[in-house]
Amino acid sequence: MALELNGTTGVSAVQAGAVESGDLASGAIGSGDLPAGSVIQVVESIYTGGSVFSNSTSYVNPINLTATITPISTSSKILIQVHFSFVQDDSNGAGAFCGVKRNGSLIFDEFWGKDETYGQATHTVNICRLDNPSSTSSLSYEPVVKTTNSNGDFRLNPKTSGKEAEQGNGFTNILLMEIAG
Repeated sequence: MALELNGTTGVSAVQAGAVESGDLASGAIGSGDLPAGSVIQVVESIYTGGSVFSNSTSYVNPINLTATITPISTSSKILIQVHFSFVQDDSNGAGAFCGVKRNGSLIFDEFWGKDETYGQATHTVNICRLDNPSSTSSLSYEPVVKTTNSNGDFRLNPKTSGKEAEQGNGFTNILLMEIAG
C-alpha cells in the first residue's frame, strides 16, 4: 500500500513502522540530514597478532595499527575509543604512557603509572575521548605508547602463556565514530 503525505494528514499521520528503509528512494535521507549527536559512520581496527615489545621513551605505534575516517562535515566530532592490553616490566622503575595520534600528531595521552611492587604487571587501559578535528579530509588515528625508562620493557598484547595465562589473549583496538555536529 502506497503512503501519501499531504497538507491535511501531514507527517504526524505516519505511524511507527509504516515507513521502512526499502520505502525510501536512494539518498532520500542523507547523513547531513541527521540531528546533532547522531552517529554517522563507524570505523574499527583491531590487532591480535601477538606480543610486541618496545622500550621507546618517545611515542611509537609498535603494532602499526591505524584507523582512518573521512568526516562528512567540519562540524562533526570523532568519538575515539582505544583499548590497550599490555605487560609492563617495571623492575627498573619504568612507567607507561598510552595515547592517540591524529595524522601523526599527539592529540591526547594518559600516564598509566607504574607498579610499585617492581616486577611484571598486566594492565588493560581503555581511553574514550571526543575529538573536534574541523575537517572533511581523511583522518588517520593510531594508538601510541611509550615508557618512562628505556631499561623497562613494554609488551603490547600479551598472549596466553606463562604468568599472563589468566589474562586471556591480549589485543589492541581503536574504534572511531563520526558524530553529527
